[in-house]
Amino acid sequence: MKIDFNSEKDNSIDWTEFWKQNAENWLGNLDSLRDWTSWNRIKDEIIECGILSVVDAYSNGKLKNHEVLASFKKSIFKHFSEYIISTDISLSVFNGKLFEGKIKKFKEQSKYLKN
Repeated sequence: MKIDFNSEKDNSIDWTEFWKQNAENWLGNLDSLRDWTSWNRIKDEIIECGILSVVDAYSNGKLKNHEVLASFKKSIFKHFSEYIISTDISLSVFNGKLFEGKIKKFKEQSKYLKN
């Protein structure tokens, strides 16, 4: 517990008021306790799966609650894509930069044919 009983007590703090404020804070946030414990459990599972970017973004306030699921799906799809590309020889040698000109030309032709 690392309590030093020989040290002098800080008499400048009103401990009764300090703990009263803490208790009021805890009571006021009691409804959020279930969400908080669920988040911590799920957070650990997500980290174990290697999707730390979502946890970091949410924990640092870069994601709002309603954005978490979409970000999670995006991370999963990116992770799967990278895995699939790395295991397939044909896909792993593909270089998008080499084909940008062809893709641009195809888009232009497609746009021309639509009109």
